[in-house]
Amino acid sequence: MTIRPGDGWGEIMSAPPGTRWFDSEAELCAFLDASTEEVPVGLTGGDLHLVTGRPTATMRVSLDEMIVRYVPAGSATTRTTRALSFVTVGRWYSRREFSVVSNSGIVNGSEWFARSHPNDGKVELATFLSTLGLRQRAMAMRRITRGEAFTHPQITQGSVATWEWSGTRSRLIVDGRSLGQVTTVSIQLRPDALSVYVGAPSTAR
Repeated sequence: MTIRPGDGWGEIMSAPPGTRWFDSEAELCAFLDASTEEVPVGLTGGDLHLVTGRPTATMRVSLDEMIVRYVPAGSATTRTTRALSFVTVGRWYSRREFSVVSNSGIVNGSEWFARSHPNDGKVELATFLSTLGLRQRAMAMRRITRGEAFTHPQITQGSVATWEWSGTRSRLIVDGRSLGQVTTVSIQLRPDALSVYVGAPSTAR
């Protein structure tokens, strides 16, 4: 069930036998993309592990997931993958548009969105507009990595369930995985898509 403000999230419990354990969202999503198995899955690291406070016990949580569709530069074929934590399009230090979409609130270990929650039925979005200068970009990134709030007229922010981008070829990063240069990206959130065990493995890896 999609979490509401004030609700508890997750429950302490041992994972069942046969649970597949992964060290990051990238590894887990790569498995989900490639596998037709329906097996319990768990995370021992990554952004979601950080969000839950690096639990020393095992807890089961419900997660939204992002379905990411993209067209690689030089191709006309749409590819599909999934993300549990974050997606970035572009580079923050470029003088072009740079966008961050986050399901966990954490991006590469830094808290971008304090109000975000990985099971609240929406994702958080921030975009550095192309008119944002390099100095202002660097200042914003310093504040973000220190866990401080960041605002600027040329940084847009919001909460969405879907998002689309197209433009000049830009780098696509999904949960830390580089998917190369792309010209089109769309994201569709799937609420309550997964049940994942997080924490110290309670079954053999």
